[in-house]
Amino acid sequence: MAFGSDSVSNLPGKNRTDMMLDYLDSWDAAGVPPAMTLKALKANAALLLKVEKMQGAIAAGLAADIIATPANPLENIQACVR
Repeated sequence: MAFGSDSVSNLPGKNRTDMMLDYLDSWDAAGVPPAMTLKALKANAALLLKVEKMQGAIAAGLAADIIATPANPLENIQACVR
């Protein structure tokens, strides 16, 4: 599975970020484990887009997004976004 923030539809009163957060909530509600969601967001998405040699992991020479969260996102995926 891969997770992306692109959306082809517009919902009244929602921007692309709001819609992505709604999708993330859906994955959480469906019981997708946080570790699998994080992998889908980064590593799997990079593989799908064939950019895994440039990004998708925290490793020397790769572009990476690193964030600090007040809670462990592996225990609660919502720690990443709320």
